Amino acid sequence: MAKDNGHTVLNPIQLAWAMVKGYVKQKNTTFKIDDVHQLLNTAIERVTPQNWQNFIKHVIEEENRIWKADDIMDEMIDAMEPCIMNITGETTSTDDSE
Repeated sequence: MAKDNGHTVLNPIQLAWAMVKGYVKQKNTTFKIDDVHQLLNTAIERVTPQNWQNFIKHVIEEENRIWKADDIMDEMIDAMEPCIMNITGETTSTDDSE
């Protein structure tokens, strides 16, 4: 659901995937598919439970930041005076009365 709404920052797998890709990019010297496959497996194995805790913590902090921004926007919208415009086929201005 988060991805469908453009919220990839709320998906900890994105952080894990970035870590895996970074490892493969750094270690890949041959650019052979078999070597890349091995690097990929190694990179996945290197993602630790501590990494996952950090990814989840980061996502929760990001989610809280987004909620705070949402609350601020709600307060600003609630504080705004309504603007009502009557639309008719007639035009008037202060210049017309002169």
